[in-house]
Amino acid sequence: MLRPERCVLLIACLLAPLSGALTAPPAAAEAVLPPIVTGNQPTNIVLNPLTNKVYALNALNGNLDIIDGATEKVLNTVSVGTTPFAAAVNTATNKVYVTVGGSGRVAVLDGGTDALLTSITVGSNPTGVAVNPVTNRIYVANAASDTVSVIDGASDTVVQTINVVDAPNAVAVNPVTNRVYVVNGLSDKLSVIDGATGNHTTVVVGSNAVDVVVNPVTNRIYVAAQAPARVVRIDGATGTATTINLAAGAGPSALTINPATNRIYVANAGNSTVAAINGDTDAVTTVALPGGAQPAAIAINAAANKLYTANLATNSITALDASPPTPTVIGTWAVGTSPIALAVNPLTHKVFVACAGSPGIGVLDGTTHAVATVPSGGDIPVDIAINAVTGKVYVAHRGTPDTVRVFRSDGTMTTINLAVGADAGSLAVNAITNRVYVAETGLNRLTVIDGSSDGVLATHPTVGALPVVVRVNPLTDRVYVVNALGNSVTVVRGDTLEVVTTVAVGNFPTAAVINLHTNKVYVLNHDSNSVTVIDGTTHAATFIPLTGGPDPSAIGINPVTNRIYVTAAALSNVNVIDGASDSLLTAFHLTAGLGPVALAVNPVTDRVYISNWNNNTVTILDGSTLNQTTIASGGVNPRPIAVNDAANRIYVAHVGGSTLTVIDGARDRVIYSGLAVGAGPFTIGVLPAADGVVTVNANSDTLTAVAAQPRFQFPLTTAIGALPNHTARGGTVRFNFTASSTYAPTAPAVRGIYYQVDTLTGAWLRATPGGASGSGVTPNLRRGWHFLYALAVDGQEAGGINTWNDSSPIPGRLAAYYFLVTEARAHLPIIMR
Repeated sequence: MLRPERCVLLIACLLAPLSGALTAPPAAAEAVLPPIVTGNQPTNIVLNPLTNKVYALNALNGNLDIIDGATEKVLNTVSVGTTPFAAAVNTATNKVYVTVGGSGRVAVLDGGTDALLTSITVGSNPTGVAVNPVTNRIYVANAASDTVSVIDGASDTVVQTINVVDAPNAVAVNPVTNRVYVVNGLSDKLSVIDGATGNHTTVVVGSNAVDVVVNPVTNRIYVAAQAPARVVRIDGATGTATTINLAAGAGPSALTINPATNRIYVANAGNSTVAAINGDTDAVTTVALPGGAQPAAIAINAAANKLYTANLATNSITALDASPPTPTVIGTWAVGTSPIALAVNPLTHKVFVACAGSPGIGVLDGTTHAVATVPSGGDIPVDIAINAVTGKVYVAHRGTPDTVRVFRSDGTMTTINLAVGADAGSLAVNAITNRVYVAETGLNRLTVIDGSSDGVLATHPTVGALPVVVRVNPLTDRVYVVNALGNSVTVVRGDTLEVVTTVAVGNFPTAAVINLHTNKVYVLNHDSNSVTVIDGTTHAATFIPLTGGPDPSAIGINPVTNRIYVTAAALSNVNVIDGASDSLLTAFHLTAGLGPVALAVNPVTDRVYISNWNNNTVTILDGSTLNQTTIASGGVNPRPIAVNDAANRIYVAHVGGSTLTVIDGARDRVIYSGLAVGAGPFTIGVLPAADGVVTVNANSDTLTAVAAQPRFQFPLTTAIGALPNHTARGGTVRFNFTASSTYAPTAPAVRGIYYQVDTLTGAWLRATPGGASGSGVTPNLRRGWHFLYALAVDGQEAGGINTWNDSSPIPGRLAAYYFLVTEARAHLPIIMR
């Protein structure tokens, strides 16, 4: 039984047996994407990780640009007033608060509609702003009037004005203790505000303070100050201040913090370094940034434990591995002119940079892929199948001897010997019945593996001549075997392994796809240049001739739009079939791609990706318009291609040179290329929740695991309640969630649980009633397999502990669950008898 808390860790563990692929040195680091063109002079930037929206403040024209973090396109531009300075997001209410220095007001936006709700009069020259999502209070530092305005987030009105010291600017909130900390730029004192009463006290920190951060877990506050260079640590319970000295002339400019590791990081503009402070011992270690960087901002991706600095002098961004004791530089990349603020989304690993001298936002894809190539455990590996429920990977070998190698999530492996002469080919898994099916082309039969014992069952259904492909419909428990020389498809019952029928198709069928929603099988017939459609209920066959030349090479399906795509390699054509009428909708020539040999479909974005062998390109089709975009594939002779729906990444393996390319689906742009895989990459298996793939390399008897860096195992975890048999009936599915935190010494209270289905780049839905447990209903889902993702929040995701020019939200650990949606009117699951 799948434990409810099995999440991304289970999916990621599929790669663990592959010789530590997840801990291998990174082979592909961050990639700079084209800038997002926004208004003039963006001076600050924040994001909401739960809606995946980014907010860029443009000081010159008084606008706020709202950016979709998934597509990286500007959704809306809202005029907020003269000289917007800073912003904060209340993730609980999905409101955005923008301080407008030129008018002494705070603009309030609805994060759902992007509408300007109101403009609140506060003090003179409002600068810093922070949100306490627990109390729904917003704190605004008014630099010219020496006050802090307290806004009630329910009514969006000022409920209190608190006199502080002199020129308040940076603000940070501890949501656990309900204390607010304000840096006074022209004073040697830090203001401490009791959020419940508004009472104000001060702590001496010395002059020239520039930034403040809070660790709600340890109840310690850290203030960066210049002349002399230092960080002052304050005990939140006693108010005791301790000075942590930095190098002379360091010139600290910004702070960020990771409460999960209890590390504080200081960007030092004076000597172009980053200092790391051990929160347990106050020990300081320092790393130099390249080229006299003069970092103006620093932010952390706590999920990956990486730091980023915006380097004012070199117009660049630097990424650092934050692993203790001393951060190490990963790389530095050019961005726009005068980068001064950063925002990091720990759920997508995207980094956004406000460049004050450029009309745009720099974007860095912070995903680092680790690569490991290891023996596959057999001779000539040809196919891979993944059971995301049990956490097992199956690899078929057609050499001597014929075997199936099983890789388990606990790191153990088993070799299953097949019969002599089996010539193992295609694999398929039914995760509901926990059976694995192997097409044996040499013996014209099907071998069935019991996934619970990984033993071969005694029954071997006889199929047609040269079975080359096997596919499974888990909703009907039917197995379809494509027989290339038999010009047929054998239909087998998954429970009894009886042959139900044999359906005649076209000449030399070589591929097949199933639409689980319509219960239809689409078979590609190579020699007759056609597609045969098999009705899964009646087994009736419909013959669809293809046009535009011979040599059909690949077939794919979008079950959401019910369209089927077929490529023809000889004349570089594409046929599109309407699945509703099972007729040819259109056929067209690729304008720039030559020799299409493989394709993959992303049903979430409605994009089709085609590998073009002859001119080393990938063609991207917009499924709604059929508009074409063709890009260089980044290697020689691209063939296998696969899509990770969750992260919107596309993986292309190249037979020539044995390399892998990663494409960002948001921008249709290669972000990594030249990743070395084993010789002869034959097929690709995708691990969606782990943001990784495994290539099966036939010529070198190896597997190559390519995986995103493992996510940091936050102490805040979420458990997803398992469905009976991992199966749900009907389009909308209700799930139960529970969350817990082991942060120590103080665990911030769990505020809520959020979830979404099939993607990590969309807006998260909130479970009700909130707190550490709740339930939620998915949007209407089509029949078939789906991934559910969930995470908990405890106030750190709102970014109130890290403010100023650093948006570093810290959510809980990501959980994932794999489930099947069946027919709405049937019992669970649908098993035809």
